[in-house]
Amino acid sequence: MSDTPELVIAHGTVVNSFGRQQAHVVVRDGRIDRLVDAAEPVPDATRVIDAAGLLVIPGGVDGHCHVAQVTGRFRTLDDYATTSTAALWGGTTTIIDFGIPRDARETPLAAVLHKKELARESRCDVALHGSVVSWDETVPWQLEQLADEGVRSVKMYTTNRGTTMADGDTILKVMREMVRLDGLTYIHAEHDPIIADCTGQHADDGRIGIEHLHRTRPELAEEVSVKETLAMAEYTGAPVYFVHQSTPGAVDLVSEARARGQEAYSETCPHYLTLDNSVYGSVMPEWYACCPPMRSPQTVAALRERLADGAIHTVASDHSCYDLTQKRERTDDIREMPHGLPGVETRMPVTFTALREAAGEARVEDFVEVFAAGPARINALPGKGTIAAGFDADLVIFDPAEERVVDGGALHMGTDFSPFDGRTLTGWPAVVVSAGRVVLDGDGFHDPGPVGRFVPRAGFREHQSAAPSSPFPPPRPPVRAPMPSAHRPTRIGMIVPSSNTCLEPQSYRILGARDDVTIHFARIPVTRIALDKSSDRQFDAAVMRSAAELLATADVDVIAWNGTSGSWLGADHDRRLVGDITDATGTPATTSTLAYMEAFKTFGTERIGLFTPYTRDVNEQIMASYERDGIKTLDHRFLGLSSNESFARVADDEMRPGSLELAAARPDAIIYLCTNLYGANITAEIEAGTGVPVLDSVAVTLWHCLKMAGAPLLDPAGAGSSPEAALFEATRGQISSIPGALMGRI
Repeated sequence: MSDTPELVIAHGTVVNSFGRQQAHVVVRDGRIDRLVDAAEPVPDATRVIDAAGLLVIPGGVDGHCHVAQVTGRFRTLDDYATTSTAALWGGTTTIIDFGIPRDARETPLAAVLHKKELARESRCDVALHGSVVSWDETVPWQLEQLADEGVRSVKMYTTNRGTTMADGDTILKVMREMVRLDGLTYIHAEHDPIIADCTGQHADDGRIGIEHLHRTRPELAEEVSVKETLAMAEYTGAPVYFVHQSTPGAVDLVSEARARGQEAYSETCPHYLTLDNSVYGSVMPEWYACCPPMRSPQTVAALRERLADGAIHTVASDHSCYDLTQKRERTDDIREMPHGLPGVETRMPVTFTALREAAGEARVEDFVEVFAAGPARINALPGKGTIAAGFDADLVIFDPAEERVVDGGALHMGTDFSPFDGRTLTGWPAVVVSAGRVVLDGDGFHDPGPVGRFVPRAGFREHQSAAPSSPFPPPRPPVRAPMPSAHRPTRIGMIVPSSNTCLEPQSYRILGARDDVTIHFARIPVTRIALDKSSDRQFDAAVMRSAAELLATADVDVIAWNGTSGSWLGADHDRRLVGDITDATGTPATTSTLAYMEAFKTFGTERIGLFTPYTRDVNEQIMASYERDGIKTLDHRFLGLSSNESFARVADDEMRPGSLELAAARPDAIIYLCTNLYGANITAEIEAGTGVPVLDSVAVTLWHCLKMAGAPLLDPAGAGSSPEAALFEATRGQISSIPGALMGRI
């Protein structure tokens, strides 16, 4: 495997929601490998794109799209190939669609599984929301299955009786279930009795054509529904997210609830920020058929002010791809025509233009928050919305000064119009990178094929940072380029199990006489290892985050959870954890489990012999977890211990027999899995006697930290004439028989 990264975006201004820096962004294997200060030479790469004079922002996350959606007798005309292509043209690299039951015969679970199957054709990453229309005794089980699938939010409509509307009892019960499952409740908030009565009165008066749409759905209907839903959310303790808010009054209700301590969020859409109800008097009012409808010019201006003030948390497209033939079929009766607008491709420039108009000069950090970072964080999407080491390489080279006139016919959304046709918009993507692939550049669009991944989402509260006191999260320190400074040593922060007595002395022994690296430790309570809830609670993300935040005050270059809990809880658990840590601290992060995964990939390790001090059931869980990540365990040994403190008292003689037996299976490597086990003491001996490489948890975690921090890796010369040189030689011996592995490279 080549060490050369596939892509470097050089000399750009990297803008996250929490700050900006001049940096080269290094991309390897679909992820951001590191950021390098722009004053340093451009790293070698297969391809280098010069972003000088432009901004590099995270790929957009559109939290509200309807793809191939069936509602009544209408179906949107797009599919995942079309919508994802249009999203990429517009700088959006992740879309979240809805599994909404097509009729009473389709269950919430079936609707999501159907969409998940369709999403195989997507060109960008896809996540999903569920939807519940009516309650029955199977709904709790279905919601559990959705959570297991990584679908952690459910949308409900408070209007549209007879099709998608959920009654108040259903909403309340689903909210309770979402609290139990650590999920998020999505709400389309319009008060149905008001709308039904108002629409009926207009129909009786013969004023039911599209030119009257805005009069049939008053602002009051939206605000009453928001107020009622917030009361139910407060009663159940459920986090709640309001889609497509179109009035400042609705946004203010959410802000007031947040001030009282509720977890509530406001989304709006580009069309509510830029179009007003005068469009229904235009020559083509059918272009603007959507619910809620466009509001008065005064309401639109006030909504833009809320966006500029930070009271709106996300801007989503509410993409619904009907064409004009469908729209014009029943313009005489708004009750019979399809509602929804195409917008996934134009979300970037419309939102940026609206922010600029509201604030005079748009802060790009604020734009990134509502376009990418906020939707990723609120929807608990690991690896999205931030440019930092370890995050997905979803990137946009963004030109905030470029102006274009929208030509609806030239867009790529599978329809024949755009509600923004003829409008001049500012702020467009110049280059789009999705999962490390350049899909859009000066040569046009490069179709990657159906490579989009389904992205499972984390639990809502698990993923959130500490609740901010204002609508925007507090400013976080920018992610530094991980470069050792000539004025101070590289600083590695390690979160340590409280009862571990091995990894601190062992890490320093491995470093030997090196004075260019220091290690700094924070402990969390961990006393026993077992497969039960009391043991799992030791690894709570909030506790980890608190320890990481303390380490970050020491200005460390990388933070590691130096424990192997992810090996049985699952690597995805640790990937979410490091995303949470980086989101909270601005510091790149890893874990012992992820360090092993990186080592396995680097050294081509696919078949292992597993040695732990744990009990049999823990080993079996580890082997099953590794199997899911493509690592096959040929044989394993365990010592049957559960007290973490006891692991460090395991003698060399207790490890030798099992190690030799494991070597007989001829694995690619033997793994000493436990950071409180003195495995490094005998690695060279076992390798020399068996010819099988040995990887020790303490050494592998230290190696990965050095690699992430950009520090010199483990090298025999680094040990110098230290008294610990013998132990260093033993530790580095663990990979000496793997071509081009730790020797000279770590």
